[in-house]
Amino acid sequence: MKKMIALLLACLVLAGCSDAYASINNANETVFSVAGTTMTRGDLYNYMQAQDGGYTAVNMAMENILNAKIEVTEEMNESVESTITMYESLLGENFESYIMSMGYASLDHFKADLMMNEQSSAFAKQFIEENFDDLCSTYAPRKVKIATFKDQTLAGKAQAALKDGADYEETLKSFESTSTSYDSIIYTTKSSYPTTVTYAVSTLTDGQVSDVIANTDETLFYVVVMEATNPADFKDEAVAEISAIDTIASDAMLKAFNEAGFAIYDKNLHDAISTNYPDYLPAK
Repeated sequence: MKKMIALLLACLVLAGCSDAYASINNANETVFSVAGTTMTRGDLYNYMQAQDGGYTAVNMAMENILNAKIEVTEEMNESVESTITMYESLLGENFESYIMSMGYASLDHFKADLMMNEQSSAFAKQFIEENFDDLCSTYAPRKVKIATFKDQTLAGKAQAALKDGADYEETLKSFESTSTSYDSIIYTTKSSYPTTVTYAVSTLTDGQVSDVIANTDETLFYVVVMEATNPADFKDEAVAEISAIDTIASDAMLKAFNEAGFAIYDKNLHDAISTNYPDYLPAK
């Protein structure tokens, strides 16, 4: 409950109506002067807001959501430090100048961004866990082995042997499979195989071996061995595979924005986010 209250307080400070404008304290206070021109706090705020396009507001809201929902673990800290060590070993004394050239104000800023990535990954996995059944209905994960061949005749011989219970790896070696791995994979509707393979996967039951499946121009031939159709039987692997789908992380964050009641007080900022990040605004 405390986390949700913190989340709401963090995000609702941006809530408001469509024709209001935010103001800053001491807007007329001079920040700097150059070549006869004076820049005030208000000028700087307006310039930065125009250049930013709503990025900072959305990013800050994301950070608040992540901090409210995902606790930083020792494993995350170790991962961040490991990444820092890797960069330092590759770049040596150029490390800090490199990260500054990438737009980071300091090493701490870079570390904070790495930690946000760690939290984002954990948040996506949490989202999958909480919506596992619905996501499985959408992406249909299956645990399979897929053998690939260039020769249809050899594919047919391998398929017959596999149906008779022959050892998978030995069969692929015997019939000149072009597969580079003999391991199981988690297949989803987003997997990069021909639609003919996806259809075959959807029709197989546990333990079944598919017919030989050709790609569109019949230059490659596939044989699918179904190991498990119930995602609950390989849940950790299914979660990991679904989390790699491009849209999952954004789907998770969009849902969190909606639950937090994210909206905008300032019209200029609202217009910028409406243009550049429209999905993050609540549906009207």
